[in-house]
Amino acid sequence: MKFESVPAQATSDHKPVRAQLHLQLLDPLPIPRGPLAVHEGKAQWPVLRVASLAARDLTPMDAYNGKADPYLEFTTLPTRSMMVKTTTIPRTLNPEWKQTLDIELFVSNVADLKRLNLEVICHDKDVVGHELIGGIIISMAPFTDKKYVVVDERLARHGQSNRGTVRFVLTLLWPHPKTGELRPLKL
Repeated sequence: MKFESVPAQATSDHKPVRAQLHLQLLDPLPIPRGPLAVHEGKAQWPVLRVASLAARDLTPMDAYNGKADPYLEFTTLPTRSMMVKTTTIPRTLNPEWKQTLDIELFVSNVADLKRLNLEVICHDKDVVGHELIGGIIISMAPFTDKKYVVVDERLARHGQSNRGTVRFVLTLLWPHPKTGELRPLKL
């Protein structure tokens, strides 16, 4: 990055600054060549199934009752091509979500999958908007050689890692090339 001063203008008492920014994208994530399967005219991509979702000892966010109204948000990185949310559970610091989430992964092979990350953010829902409780980022690389993975991680926010803990199970499912049926990848 390069900065340089620009001569002051007669009408301004501020001296403008001109900046040049040169960016280089290293090792970009390729655009998928196509789905792994097409079944009944619908494209079939790998799916990351998130189940058994729970959080413990979340930071209280609501001053009036010492609780929070938490929900989780899952986003694939770096593409941000898919985002799913849990329901909001009111007035608790130890929520358990009785739901299963499927996140479509727009990748054509395991090598591309290993380059993805999963961002998990815990929010407190308020009457207007939401507040960040904390979050984690998980690399997908270690999960590609396992049938499922149990994630039990501390949430962090602004360098503080005492914001509570999230726990869930991730299962990677691949579509069968002929039937489109989702099933665990054979290792």
